Amino acid sequence: MGSPPVAWIVEEIWGPGPGWPCGRGVDTFGVAAANKPQNWERPSEAMEESLVIRVVGLFAILLIGIVGVTLPFILSKYTPNGVYDWRIHAAALFGAGVLASASLVHLFQDAVEGFQDAGEDGYPYTGLVVLFSALLMLGIETIATMTLYGTASAADAERNIKPHACMDVETSHPIDEHADVPRSSSENLLECTKSVSVAGDEKCGDTDEGKASVGSRDSTEKKEKKGLLSLVILSFALYIHSVILGFSFGAQTDDSATVGLLIAIVAHKGFAGFALGVSALEAFGEGRGMKAKLLSLCVFVIATPVGIAAGIGYEESVSDTNTRSYQLTTSTLTAISSGMLLYIVFMEMLPKTFNVDFISKHSTFQNLVFLSMLVLGAALMSMLAIWT
Repeated sequence: MGSPPVAWIVEEIWGPGPGWPCGRGVDTFGVAAANKPQNWERPSEAMEESLVIRVVGLFAILLIGIVGVTLPFILSKYTPNGVYDWRIHAAALFGAGVLASASLVHLFQDAVEGFQDAGEDGYPYTGLVVLFSALLMLGIETIATMTLYGTASAADAERNIKPHACMDVETSHPIDEHADVPRSSSENLLECTKSVSVAGDEKCGDTDEGKASVGSRDSTEKKEKKGLLSLVILSFALYIHSVILGFSFGAQTDDSATVGLLIAIVAHKGFAGFALGVSALEAFGEGRGMKAKLLSLCVFVIATPVGIAAGIGYEESVSDTNTRSYQLTTSTLTAISSGMLLYIVFMEMLPKTFNVDFISKHSTFQNLVFLSMLVLGAALMSMLAIWT
């Protein structure tokens, strides 16, 4: 039998009326407590503790989420370069390491064990679900990219065969009349990347002020669109992940499993919120698009509590949570969450740092800090698997 409503348990523990916490009467819980069946039996002590942990965990996770999403906005006010300061970027990479470990060390293994408990240990279903959930994210990002940037016509697509604006198709050499020695394609790409930051989409070497001004505006627009796209993908994946993880936590009845899952959620919820807050700032810049920022961040903050409430409701509505169908459902959802996290870490978060242009603009010390923070976040989150 599922766990009873909170009001019934509280009434059994403290009794009706003023004996309840804070001096509140039975109306604190309204109809739920008043309609307690006469033949209802007091729940076991283990069930009471499990429900208390889940309810307290709901509010703790809500608070951690709020802190996580607001911290980038606060820190950006006190750093020399705002949200683009390398220290904020290093903190976001720590969060990326935490999320990578949450995906591969925690969620993936939980899904494997769940499928095994359901008797499905003859085929690697976890890997299958993770693979296709990641491909689903790729499909969503592709559609979003086409929506934001548009697509070329079939005729234009046939003509757009140059690998890069600064490369000659026939010779695969950079277009540079004054060059004595041809540069490698990677060297030319780096040079052109630096030029694009000044002159937008114009070809390398174009120093006309008017074109540079237009190119700069185009570059800013593209940067904002790219930031918006990243925010959409990151938000979507983290929303689904948060609801699924919250549902799994809310449906737990085992004390040790509940505590372990709560520790895992609290450990990475704040860092996930931090990464989303940084992405929101990068998408619209500071001081703009506040409604969109608040909407995306608020949905993330309440996603896990909503999932927890749904999990508690589901656990109350079923007679047994150890059935094969329940195990298969939760294991599949956990594997989906793992695949989505894996995608956003390795396709959205890490490519922002570990690319030629970004690395070349930072010092050796800063790049080593970036790599160290990523590894440190992954290592600390992985250590939690020892106790959870």
